[in-house]
Amino acid sequence: MSRKIDFSIKGMTCEDCAGKLEGHLKGLGGIEEALVSFTLSKAVIKYNPEVIEPVTIKHIISSYGYTATSAEGSIGAAFEPRHIETVRVVAVGLLLAFAWIMPRMLPMPAVLTDSVTLLAIIVGGYSIASKAIKALLQKSLNIDLLVIIAASAAVAIGDYLEAGLVIFILLLGEYLEAMTVARTGKAIKGL
Repeated sequence: MSRKIDFSIKGMTCEDCAGKLEGHLKGLGGIEEALVSFTLSKAVIKYNPEVIEPVTIKHIISSYGYTATSAEGSIGAAFEPRHIETVRVVAVGLLLAFAWIMPRMLPMPAVLTDSVTLLAIIVGGYSIASKAIKALLQKSLNIDLLVIIAASAAVAIGDYLEAGLVIFILLLGEYLEAMTVARTGKAIKGL
């Protein structure tokens, strides 16, 4: 007797991520069918409850660096961007703007602007780094890993502002993408 469960999946950065996750899920015992959509940030899984539990499926999805939540009934809720992401993008943007603009307006010690920029790197880079580490552990190359490599290289040569900008650009892109997916999900739901 098969059952079907829908998961809202957060953290995929491209269609390739969805394809790899779908392939991993299909290879698990007890999974009869798995469809993962990057565009909808959703997975629909047909499974045998005698072999595998939904909690196990969710844990496996999480082990690949994604956040899975059961999307029972309400598709619309799965597409709403989280407020914490908005705060993170705005905070990183403001910190970087401060570090770039203030020394041009007032004489400031470099250690202050570097400290503010490093704070922006930490605030913005933490979530990216955690996803990059999970991808590395899964022997997978993704955009998060590439951004962390680029930001780390910029920090290593002392160009903190460039490292912060690389992180900010990824965060802003992910945020705008989430908003677009949210609108698309609402439009699809309205049909």
